[in-house]
Amino acid sequence: MTILHRMARWACNVTLDDVPPRVREQAVHQWLSTLAAIYTGYDSDLGPSIAEAFPPPGPGAARIIPTSESAPPAHAAMLMAAWSMVLDFDDVMLGGHTGHSSVIVPLALAGGRSGAELLLAQIVANEIAARINMVCAVGSTRGQMATHLHLIAAAAARARLEGLDETQFAAALAFALSYPGQALYPAFLGSDAKVLCAALPVRAGMEAVDAVRAGLRAPSDPLDDPRGFFAKATRIPVRDFLDGLGERRRTVTSSIPFAAISRPPSTPRSTSSANTTCYRLKSPPWMSSRRSSPSGWMRTPRRISTAQARASRRLRFPPRSSSPRRSWRANSPPPS
Repeated sequence: MTILHRMARWACNVTLDDVPPRVREQAVHQWLSTLAAIYTGYDSDLGPSIAEAFPPPGPGAARIIPTSESAPPAHAAMLMAAWSMVLDFDDVMLGGHTGHSSVIVPLALAGGRSGAELLLAQIVANEIAARINMVCAVGSTRGQMATHLHLIAAAAARARLEGLDETQFAAALAFALSYPGQALYPAFLGSDAKVLCAALPVRAGMEAVDAVRAGLRAPSDPLDDPRGFFAKATRIPVRDFLDGLGERRRTVTSSIPFAAISRPPSTPRSTSSANTTCYRLKSPPWMSSRRSSPSGWMRTPRRISTAQARASRRLRFPPRSSSPRRSWRANSPPPS
């Protein structure tokens, strides 16, 4: 049995009751943090440009959260992932920055589904993608540049939500990993193309499920083939990280940022979220049941930025068009 089949078997059989309360609570924190990152990215100076560059191709089953526009789920997830990347307000766990895909794909597919289903899909995507990514952590890509992480998480989240069986689930993961792109330092560190490092893989990962459902045949073992993913991604694969599904939870290691990871010199300190405070965030109504959260209120495990807290408090409302937009262009000139 391949690694992907073993992971698919676990993902198809796990239930939210199998997930400890502490892990569920941390998943809610990740959900709130990612949603706040979407809003702050939309409020930035790049927000309108991203929306203009990728207009919805037409109405669909998903709702783009900041704008309330209707769009196909894969397109909505791609846009939200781009906005969530702009200001570096992304969570990170032992296994990478999974929230751009593990949280956003369930959001794009939320129509007609319960909060428990969305939360479980998020946790499944976290656990699978983080493990595969950690195997090749000592390799050519890491951190946000490990774009293959979002191929895996997007396919896993959608496969779980749409009830694929074990064989189809494994095939969707294999399809998603068939063409793992690699971020280039000049693009990631020196241009606005950075905002797409999760967005494009998220769309490709979701579409891998479509390929499987259409009957296309996936590679049998894209991870461990001598010319496969692990062989190309790292010289020292740390395979111990693949173990412990259902026992050692990666989701519980998620940490929430309270300030931007870096700040361009041209960005005023007052808009860089350097001054932080502690807020109590109210969970969405669908997370107020005992299965998904012991209380309707919960405190974030770390301090979060004023911008994130403000965005989280208005989750149901699109931001005002007149609100000031933060500057976060990679090519901003240095201060005079």
